Amino acid sequence: MGESVGLRTARYYLRLGFRPIPCQPRGKTPLLDWKEFQERSPTEGEIKKWWTETPDANLALVLCNGQFVIDLDGEEAGELLTRANIEFVGAIPTVKTGRGKHLYFRSDTKVRNTARLLGDHNLGSVDVRGTGGYVIAPPSVHASGAKYSWVGEPLANIPPEPPQRLLELVSRSGAGGGGAEAIDSGRGAGWVARALSGVTEGMRDNTATQLAGYFLGRGCRPSEVIELLKPWAAQCDPPFDMKRIPIIVKSVYRREAAQITQVTHISDVLDDIDPSAASSHFVATPFEDVNGYLVGGMGQGELIFVGGRPGMGKTALALEFSTHAASEGHNVLVNSNEMKAVALGRRIISQRSEGTVKASDLKLGTADRGAVGLVKERLRKLPIWFVEKCSYIDELEKMVDSFAQRKKLDLLIVDYLQIIRAKGYHDARQQVEFVSSELKRFAMKYDCAVLVLSSLSRAADGVQPEMKHLRESGNLEHDADAILFVWQPKKDQGRRELIVAKSRDGGVGITNIEFQDCFVRFAQAETLREEELARNCTEGPDAIAAF
Repeated sequence: MGESVGLRTARYYLRLGFRPIPCQPRGKTPLLDWKEFQERSPTEGEIKKWWTETPDANLALVLCNGQFVIDLDGEEAGELLTRANIEFVGAIPTVKTGRGKHLYFRSDTKVRNTARLLGDHNLGSVDVRGTGGYVIAPPSVHASGAKYSWVGEPLANIPPEPPQRLLELVSRSGAGGGGAEAIDSGRGAGWVARALSGVTEGMRDNTATQLAGYFLGRGCRPSEVIELLKPWAAQCDPPFDMKRIPIIVKSVYRREAAQITQVTHISDVLDDIDPSAASSHFVATPFEDVNGYLVGGMGQGELIFVGGRPGMGKTALALEFSTHAASEGHNVLVNSNEMKAVALGRRIISQRSEGTVKASDLKLGTADRGAVGLVKERLRKLPIWFVEKCSYIDELEKMVDSFAQRKKLDLLIVDYLQIIRAKGYHDARQQVEFVSSELKRFAMKYDCAVLVLSSLSRAADGVQPEMKHLRESGNLEHDADAILFVWQPKKDQGRRELIVAKSRDGGVGITNIEFQDCFVRFAQAETLREEELARNCTEGPDAIAAF
């Protein structure tokens, strides 16, 4: 078998003085710890090993020796350079990307990463991929399926120096301008005033992002930017959701901080701490004892594992969590590669029927139509969404990202960990560890709780589960903020223990719960007995006496 195109091209870039590294196929995440290649070039042997193991890996170039790339994000983003009076002389090495272009340059001084050097919500943005960072290069494939390709001749020599005007703009941004002045020069200072007067529905999200970037670039703190944007939100037509403002501002702040490796002073941290408010909002579980162990419930930015051997009812428990959270107004997204959405829906109907609709009757088509109809009406308005066929972690992120752009995500449920794949990983242990770390990143990125179901190893059969029993990797216990186990300690089919084995900010303990198999439902014992008593009270004195 001959060498892959990726391997041949990586060797070519290495000879040109670049430092090629492999990334996930159709992705931008490196398949290795790439930062050491900021200091040294990879060897021929390393490159051969990488692309032999993952022939279809995307290829990235770690920029060094003054190399940097101007990223035109958007088909019309080049117009922003024209507006800023930047003219190019001679051929510029250019790559066509999935949504725009990359222009390659070099400089005698180090150029820093800069998000939104120039920007316009209609045209796109101009970003800088600076020295020490990395950029995806041909023959890679974008997540959309578009191929990265050189426009004209491929890169064959040392990249040229940039026009003086562009270098001044980049240098000013790197020196602390944050890109705000560049935005002004590209659109005129009046755009901020026009934007603050309010925009129409299709422009609200983009404009909020633009304004957040502008004010953050001017040195405003996130809390100050949030207050500045509240009057703007009210003036939009229709008014913009106030709850979205903090989410957008914090997202832009985190993104730009990551791009320019900005650090946060303790004074900014202290300003965000309100002694009269909870440290974060929580998504409560249906069980008060568990909420106590978790100090209120599942917190934003937290990763929670629920482990159990087959047949313990992990999926049923996750659905209990989802409907309880949704009934309290939290937006819930459920990803399942084990069951179809309609099957999950049947379980939820049975769970929430208060003992009137058996799951087996629903599956067989023998359930009482009237009873089912009543439950459906109660459930229709719950903010729960289902997604199927997200088998790969990058597909899941794309789906979650699309959802989060429209609604605030409060709880993401993943059923289950070991079935989610990561492209480029063939070892089961490494794959699970990578997916786990990515799900933790999701929790932080989308400011939500992520509840993940996990298999346990066979060593957990017949014994009380421990964190070491999490299947494939003991490292999972380090990623998790909380770990729960469902266990059946005795032969009694209805008896379960919900074990809180880890709670980063709380305590550990055991809650006794009961499982109603015919309704695939969990509840604390006293809740089930109260419901049974209520039903018997409607059936006459003989039934009451029997109870």
